[in-house]
Amino acid sequence: MNHFWLTCTTPFLALCQMLEQMHPSKLIEISGAKGLAKTFLACQWSSERPVLFVAANAEEAENYLRDIRFLLGESLASSILYLPVDERTPYHATSPDPLIMMERMATLQKLATGVPFRIVVTFVDALCKLTLPFDALQSTTEILVKGAEIDRESLL
Repeated sequence: MNHFWLTCTTPFLALCQMLEQMHPSKLIEISGAKGLAKTFLACQWSSERPVLFVAANAEEAENYLRDIRFLLGESLASSILYLPVDERTPYHATSPDPLIMMERMATLQKLATGVPFRIVVTFVDALCKLTLPFDALQSTTEILVKGAEIDRESLL
């Protein structure tokens, strides 16, 4: 089996190291499973430990995400994280999709601050995309609660 994702740099390695520190375990690869079998196995294992589910591309990841949400149900929907990436290059004529960027940063923030999860669904390009280091993300995260009073100057 080809492990082309092993050539990816810092983001993927940092994510794997963080998951390993949070929940020491062995890396499990699923190969040869077809249809819902991969997502079913991931859902089963996620009851014991967090699962990083890596798809080949964005379309495949979104299909797996839909299947995982179906199998786990609405009650566990908040424990499923999706790490997308906008596939535009820095030289593209338009700006990145803000919804994709918000979902990516929200997922990275949850991972960096230790929010419990069962499954992170992503794909190879999303893991290879450079992003903020986890230490910087942890130290700059500020939780805002509706109705709470905050010092405006502290946010600037």
